[in-house]
Amino acid sequence: MDVLGSADQVLLNLARTQSARSEHARALASGLRINSASDDPSGLAIAETLHTQVLGFQESVANVQTANNLLTVADGVLATVQRILQRINTLGVQAHSDINSDRQLSAIQTEIDQLLKELNAISTKATFNGITLFNGSIDNRQAIPPTIKIVDAESNPDGSVPTPNVYDATGSGSPNSGPLISNANVQIAAIPSYFEFQVISYSTNPVDPISGPLGQPGCIIRTSVYSKDPSFGAAPQTVQDSALPTNVGPNAGSGASLQISSPSGASILLTFDLANLSPQDVGVAMSFVTTPGRAAATGHALEVHSGGREGNAVAITLPSLSTDSLGLSSITVVRPGEIDAFNVPIGQSSSNNFAADDVQVRTQSAMEHVGAIRATVGAQIVSLSQDASNDSIAIVNQTASESSQRDAHMAPTYAKYIQDQVRSTVGSAILHAVQSDARLLSQLVIGSIRRA
Repeated sequence: MDVLGSADQVLLNLARTQSARSEHARALASGLRINSASDDPSGLAIAETLHTQVLGFQESVANVQTANNLLTVADGVLATVQRILQRINTLGVQAHSDINSDRQLSAIQTEIDQLLKELNAISTKATFNGITLFNGSIDNRQAIPPTIKIVDAESNPDGSVPTPNVYDATGSGSPNSGPLISNANVQIAAIPSYFEFQVISYSTNPVDPISGPLGQPGCIIRTSVYSKDPSFGAAPQTVQDSALPTNVGPNAGSGASLQISSPSGASILLTFDLANLSPQDVGVAMSFVTTPGRAAATGHALEVHSGGREGNAVAITLPSLSTDSLGLSSITVVRPGEIDAFNVPIGQSSSNNFAADDVQVRTQSAMEHVGAIRATVGAQIVSLSQDASNDSIAIVNQTASESSQRDAHMAPTYAKYIQDQVRSTVGSAILHAVQSDARLLSQLVIGSIRRA
């Protein structure tokens, strides 16, 4: 009877059962299947990788929420700027009346100046978490060339400027056949200017104020230019009349585009083609405004990590809202001084219409610009909200994947724990029985020895 061998086998099985029971007890107590690397080395590696991704996504959600807070502040600032621009535009409309006295125009200009100061204050003082939002420090936009904007008209698909009352190149009087000015091109050295072209009269021998009688039938073209740029000339406004022949084809017989220079001679403001003129064109007018180009921004975009992996980032850019960047720094509604073609002051203009028109056109352009910025900010808020939503979904899914690796399956684990408990109890009872058999065997051996 191999009592000792049986005891050893029972002890081995009992030790294994106790080890499994202890493992299951830890799992039940902690809720985790893997409490240490020894529990499941490969499973632990997978679970830790998933957990790292979950933590990254959770922090990304926080980043996105902070970025959305910044953009919400920016949107509020832009809304304020829009209200300021709307007020400036209203003042421009109010000033566009020859009934206003100089004192009234001065009062209107005083309010415009205060509103412009407020725009500059917003540009330098609007901040979020110590970051100045609209001073250009987080703007990295590319350079843009000089632009021309037609007032009260849209460009044709070929880039020409439509006017409804210009007659054809034969001078026969057929309406709507071509634009007064076409191929208008703002020069690189352009300064912000407001232009108006108007055919004011026809004569069989018009007199050009500079060159004298034309010597053939022609029209007088009045060119009015207004600019507050210091390099423009000795005064903001000039009005010049030129005699041009009729019925000689486009460009008034010139083989090249015409051009307008600033009276000071500092800049070529505009080159253009002029349509063939006819007597029926008297009264035709066209107005547009030019804007100088903008150099590339020198700021940098704000990078916001919006995903659980490296490289998942979005860029936030906000432009400057200063009066210089909006093209409003020198707008005024007061009656301007006037100069002739030789840059000689000739007194104050009898009307502020060009100045008021310039204010309205530039303010409306600034409003369109700010509106586009605000739309971009709103789109970024929506996009970041979607990022946060996607990250939250990823957190749920990744957490579930980690749980499947790391967490204990409670029902089967508890069942195994009970099973181990039963085996441990039975094993202990068997060991006790074996120990009793061993004592009985020992007594029999000792008794037989004594009898012998």
